[in-house]
Amino acid sequence: LRVKASSGHAPTQITRGTPLTNPSPLRIQSRETRAGVFEIALAGRLDADSADRLEDALAPILAGSPRALQLNLAGVSYISSRGLGVVISTIKRLHAHGGKFAMTELQPPVRKVFEIAAALPEESVFASPEEADRYFDAIQRKVGGGE
Repeated sequence: LRVKASSGHAPTQITRGTPLTNPSPLRIQSRETRAGVFEIALAGRLDADSADRLEDALAPILAGSPRALQLNLAGVSYISSRGLGVVISTIKRLHAHGGKFAMTELQPPVRKVFEIAAALPEESVFASPEEADRYFDAIQRKVGGGE
């Protein structure tokens, strides 16, 4: 397969079977665990290629002004600066309308990226989804006057 190059450059050779996509695509699963509370589970690489997909997946959820969003990163093996930017943007959008944010099950390399960027608010990082659920429940009881 030959591709004609523009600007007078020599043609570029493309070999069949060469992967042109991310070798470890990001898998995104979302569910509403209760009214206005969402869990987003990611698996794979959150890099420049997949960050746009995550933004697209989050857009309708964020447009609905959710009360809380939990980002489960147990399956994320790598995060780039673009991926980090999507997470930080999500946090800011949630906080702008009073929503809560939590991250769970960060793998050590991913946690290190957040630490280096000083973007890891300690009160928003939990060891498990259950721990984050208990946090969200406590916040809702407090706001609802139950405590």
